[in-house]
Amino acid sequence: MVDGYLIVMKPFAAFASLCLVLGSVTTNGQVIFNDNFNGSSLTTNDGSGSVNPGSNPSAFQSGGSSGSLTQGSGGAEYAPGGGYGEQFLSSTTGNNSAGSAYALNSTGTDFSVTVNTVSVSNNGGGRSDIPNSDNGGFRFELGLVSANASYGDPEVYNNTSGGIYINLFYDQQGNLTGDLRLTDSSKNGQYDSSGSQGIYDLASFTIPQPSGTTASYTTPLTVTFDLTSTGYAISFDETADVSSGSLSGTFTSLEQADLGVGVRANLLGQGWSNGDGSGDIQQFEVAVAPEPPVVYLLGLGTLALGFVGFRRAVSRA
Repeated sequence: MVDGYLIVMKPFAAFASLCLVLGSVTTNGQVIFNDNFNGSSLTTNDGSGSVNPGSNPSAFQSGGSSGSLTQGSGGAEYAPGGGYGEQFLSSTTGNNSAGSAYALNSTGTDFSVTVNTVSVSNNGGGRSDIPNSDNGGFRFELGLVSANASYGDPEVYNNTSGGIYINLFYDQQGNLTGDLRLTDSSKNGQYDSSGSQGIYDLASFTIPQPSGTTASYTTPLTVTFDLTSTGYAISFDETADVSSGSLSGTFTSLEQADLGVGVRANLLGQGWSNGDGSGDIQQFEVAVAPEPPVVYLLGLGTLALGFVGFRRAVSRA
């Protein structure tokens, strides 16, 4: 019995030690791009803490219909003006073969956007054709669009090449609501009303604000898109109450084709539904999930051999 006991316990001790070693192997993603919007200009990536593949410091193209987009103490400062005025930054770098977009793979790529502050000076009006927009006066539309989308204005309104977006609607009463939407290349280029061809409402949510009922949103909010070549998962660093749909799912074959060529970020700020306000984006970061480390694969093989040896030892006992 003593010998049998030792035969059984020694393999388990070896397995436990190996599991501890494997558990210490990092699984954090590798940051391949980071812009804190604190460099020489908004469209370059040459500030402190910046990470950018290649030697070209260009990182974004800017544009818009009214107002201004400048670099300040809060990062990228959007003041698009009232009505439906808008300003945007569209990324121009990446890790695909052309270096102009971010390739998606089976292990996952995380795109994180941190909104620093938002101030709403005038409420707009709720729109029945845009879910959960309520009375928002200012909107951030944070999205990843197909690399086939034009640089001119790649937001959901004009983009007919596919993309996935988070809308954040802010009002003067401290209400932050939003939705997750997806488009594909069957979209006809018209306005992005719910139910239109190529427009898909994936989820609606509310993010309670710790500051209460105020027109100033001073708690930074980070939105992360975890995308693979076949699906998505969206998360926030604050609690989000999902009222409909889901923040995760799979892409259809058409959506996989649209996004399979790679994606570019599009970060848009807009006066919503004839409202007005301003907001800052503090950071945009891209990280790729690592392939399984060699030591991990070797460990799995060792575990398998150990388990075979364990079964043989027990059978002999």
